[in-house]
Amino acid sequence: MLFSYKLFSLVIVVLLLLINGCTQFNNKIDTAIVKYSLKKEVLKTSIHDHVVFHNSMKKKTKIHIYIGGDGIPWIKGKWISSDPTSSDPLILRLMVVDSAHSILMGRPCYFGLAVKESCTSEMWTSARYSKNVLNSMEAAVREVSGDSEVVLFGYSGGAVIATLLANRLSNVVSVVTIAGNLDIKNWAREKGFLPLNHSINPIELAYTRSDILFIHIIGMMDKVVPPSITESFIKKHGGTVWKYPHFGHKCCWESEWPNILSRLDQAFIDRRY
Repeated sequence: MLFSYKLFSLVIVVLLLLINGCTQFNNKIDTAIVKYSLKKEVLKTSIHDHVVFHNSMKKKTKIHIYIGGDGIPWIKGKWISSDPTSSDPLILRLMVVDSAHSILMGRPCYFGLAVKESCTSEMWTSARYSKNVLNSMEAAVREVSGDSEVVLFGYSGGAVIATLLANRLSNVVSVVTIAGNLDIKNWAREKGFLPLNHSINPIELAYTRSDILFIHIIGMMDKVVPPSITESFIKKHGGTVWKYPHFGHKCCWESEWPNILSRLDQAFIDRRY
């Protein structure tokens, strides 16, 4: 009887966490949409749906496309989330700072789409960087970008997807990763996580396009994605690295983001000369 009561109490706690997380998520997203005059839509590919946020800047020859992290795939490391979306997505806060024409491309099953028939929990756990996910992300990016040049910004797990998309899209001119777990096998092992057996590991691919400007941004105080993980990818595949000695996984990218974007603009200028 005591065991049943404890189990019931545990279920209630988990449900309350989920409800509270969903409420916080919806409130913060709604606030951001109004505050920053964002346009929200659902883009459908032949594989999955994607929630897309556009800023109010007019479309130009170059588009900045942001891809968010893994959010909350697990609750307390024990239970698979019913919706992996973070209640306070950092990637959205970075995107709204950007004065260029910018788009936040939601990953399949994120931003409230986890209830879709095409979604299974593997898509935000073991298969979060799978071919299925990448095929749909590729189709969605093609749809929103058209003939425009694209800069892909990927944060944390979104950096994995951005990096894996680099070979697939001919209009990508730059990939910028922030706190990217670009060696998912060693990252999972080092953190004591379950292996991502149904996902593609960026470090194991060959990158055929030398014209893409790869910039990898690392917070040297990052405990979620240790700097050594990103550095191992750079050692094998190259790219420019920008290190921030006092930054962690979330701190302090938002306040520094305008300076990082200016630094990126200068990197494009320097590359032309």
